[in-house]
Amino acid sequence: MIHNRSPFFRRHDYCFMMVSLLLALLTTTLQTALVQAQTSCSAPQSITAPFTFTPSSVEPVDNSYYLPLSICDDALASGSSAFPAGFWFRYIASKPTMVRVSVEVMEEFIFAVATVAVTGSCDSLKCEDSSSLATSNDLVFQAEVGVEYLLYVFSDADGSDPYTLFVEELEPPVNDSMETAVALTQDDLPFRGDFTTVGALSDFSQDVCGLFGENGVWFKYTTTYAQESLALRATTGNTREVLGIQSRSGDGDACVTSGSTWGSTIEWTAETGIVEGEPEPAPVPAPVANPVTPSPPTATDESAPVETTGSPSGARSNSSDNNPEPTTSASSGSGPFFNSVDLYSHVAGVVLGVLLLDAFAQ
Repeated sequence: MIHNRSPFFRRHDYCFMMVSLLLALLTTTLQTALVQAQTSCSAPQSITAPFTFTPSSVEPVDNSYYLPLSICDDALASGSSAFPAGFWFRYIASKPTMVRVSVEVMEEFIFAVATVAVTGSCDSLKCEDSSSLATSNDLVFQAEVGVEYLLYVFSDADGSDPYTLFVEELEPPVNDSMETAVALTQDDLPFRGDFTTVGALSDFSQDVCGLFGENGVWFKYTTTYAQESLALRATTGNTREVLGIQSRSGDGDACVTSGSTWGSTIEWTAETGIVEGEPEPAPVPAPVANPVTPSPPTATDESAPVETTGSPSGARSNSSDNNPEPTTSASSGSGPFFNSVDLYSHVAGVVLGVLLLDAFAQ
């Protein structure tokens, strides 16, 4: 016996088929719109950190001229039209933070993927920072609250393999500012600690020594001795001026000395005991000639290094392993006099390893 299906079931099958087709069409339309938005400066994909992105396909740049430096040179004049095919993302920070944009490629080769961070309109863009196709290093920049940053990523002519983009906000070190500096005294010497500048925000307004690289961390040293010769060393190997010692009197700061970390130790003299009245700077002691073993002042007994942020260890330091620079006298300042000097050590622009601080016997 043959049974015919009722009109109700035929209408139901038809409606189900139409709904399925509409859903498929809508999904395809949304996917197309998303891809178009990602590849357009005028309609980038809005993101928040942490964020990851892996494109389903990669369109390599067809001209080796396109390098981040070339793009930044042309961005102000030509805007986004100077950029090759790539993906655009819109990022706005909710707090001042250091942002790291990195790329993980499936196959490592010398030319891979580059990233650029820009601000402004699509007709006139300003580069905040850019990574390099040649070295595939991370892009790191400081984001200010409420500023719209456009993040752009593209592949070079030989790079059509998949990659994954990562965007993250870096937590600043606890001693990121002068106000939160790691506090040390003569009783903590010799001091050795492990620290980092990764995630440190700009210290441009507080740095009075004109250091190369404004993103640093801070250490505060206070002494009660009339004079004390100190030595500072950081194991980073940077030839630029990235170590700074500055003194503070009231609201005023003065640069005492600065130096690099390229196999050298910077030395200076901390002064205290300035009394009310006409300023008479204390005589500067002669530089210590090739000290063999630095030791704390003999006025007090030696104590173990204080446990401070950065996981300091009790290992003694030998600051004279490298060629010391001439001792520099700390400025006593002017105006209202003071009975002690706070010396601030600012280490900027490098990934800091071990910090060594020691005093020479008087």
